[in-house]
Amino acid sequence: MSPAVAVTGQATPVKVLTGGSATGPWKVGGTDLAFPVRMPGGRFGFFCGDTFESPAPGGAGWRSPVLLFSSTTNLDAGIVFDGAAGGSYAKEILPNAHDTRELPSREAPGTEYTVIPGDALTIGTRTYLSVMSVHSWESQDWSTNFTYLAYSDNGGENWTLSPARWDNYVGALDQMWTMERHGGFVYVISTAFGRNKPAGMILRRVPEGQILTPTAYQSWGWTSQNGWAWGNPATPILPGPVGEMCVRYIQGTWVLAYFDPTLYAIVTRTAARIDGIWTEPVIQVKGGDWGATDGTYAQIYGGYIHPSSTLGNLHLIVSQWNTAAGTPYHALQFKTSVVPAGPVYTVGGAIGARYNALGADTGPLGDPVGNEYDIAGGRAQDFEHGRIYAGPTTGAWETYGLIAQKYQSLGGPAGVLGWPTSGELGTPNGQGRFNRFVQGNIYFNPQAGTHSVYGAIFQEWGRRGYEGGRFGFPTTDEYAVADGRQNDFQGGWIRWIAATGRIITS
Repeated sequence: MSPAVAVTGQATPVKVLTGGSATGPWKVGGTDLAFPVRMPGGRFGFFCGDTFESPAPGGAGWRSPVLLFSSTTNLDAGIVFDGAAGGSYAKEILPNAHDTRELPSREAPGTEYTVIPGDALTIGTRTYLSVMSVHSWESQDWSTNFTYLAYSDNGGENWTLSPARWDNYVGALDQMWTMERHGGFVYVISTAFGRNKPAGMILRRVPEGQILTPTAYQSWGWTSQNGWAWGNPATPILPGPVGEMCVRYIQGTWVLAYFDPTLYAIVTRTAARIDGIWTEPVIQVKGGDWGATDGTYAQIYGGYIHPSSTLGNLHLIVSQWNTAAGTPYHALQFKTSVVPAGPVYTVGGAIGARYNALGADTGPLGDPVGNEYDIAGGRAQDFEHGRIYAGPTTGAWETYGLIAQKYQSLGGPAGVLGWPTSGELGTPNGQGRFNRFVQGNIYFNPQAGTHSVYGAIFQEWGRRGYEGGRFGFPTTDEYAVADGRQNDFQGGWIRWIAATGRIITS
């Protein structure tokens, strides 16, 4: 693969992020990494590596990992920290042996030099963190003992070590992780730990609910029999050597940022699919010499994407350490932009609020496939697996799957049901799903199918206990009979007589 053209200064600096008064209130003098993750409740956690009270490594208060918090939403004004796990003294959030002897056996007692965080993500109210147990820290040929997952159920204050663990071995490419959610899966791009290993990056995925089950991880790879496919042995998707990485899904585009030792730069690539073709690397922050005035930055590494970034306003966290002088040892904030890999659609207003409440692209609707548009006096927007409708007075509600198909076949908001008044819900008896609408409901049950009930028949069915009563779920939509209209149900039928307005039942 051909190297990128060396473009210097693609990203512009925003601020020095750590050190001094920025992190001093939590006794964080010198630190690195500070990769940002959206935490439960909406604020952001910044996970740091080896941290010291002094500005340079080697002083008092050595701990790793450390977690700082920020509520900053205006990234252009610069990220500001407002707390830390542990309170006024940012604590070490996971066990760390701090054993500098580097004994020969990785499994012998006392061989863990330090613990370094890789990446994190939040699913529901739980945040997962990938962590490397580092065996050797004396050269760029760093070796790990293993990588494991930890999790927090209280916003990052306390952490539990899970049994999910990946042991290191010669040639292992599953040690240094970056991970992102999309479409019900967690996607993991990983590599060896160190900046002189040429084997490159591999791609795996796991269903979100099985993230702590190592055997559930599926590799993306190539064989002569199957070509590229999930379930093949892992085949590197991008070349090495490579340093710290960060992959995020932004506005329909996969964005990968990482330290490229060959280019001596923080670079980005984009792709329309994570298992598709990646663009050539674009240099965002170029390495250089200390004291240089050409827009380069000496001894940089890292390159982490803030989760509030857009394609046009991408913010990167980059580490810098003068290993000869000891300082600076800090993280920097930069801003840049990247080219989208496909169409970019915006989701905002009431529809955007509902979309975000459902989990945005990680929720049941998937990605937007178009922009918002007018419909029947209101607004709507289409997504991979459904649609959100915003009625003039009913609010914004989604339909998806079979219920969405039925609703659209009935004319949508201009049809017999009118605007939706709820999202998709589970029935009280646990046997089906339904959406509410102004004039009635649509129900799904595996045995009865997907059908609508509305008007006078719906009211009578409701008086009889809905699907929990003797009629059960509807087995047809409303249809014409000789003397009126009728719905059939699992337990009989309900008919509306046109001449009198009476309701009769089987």
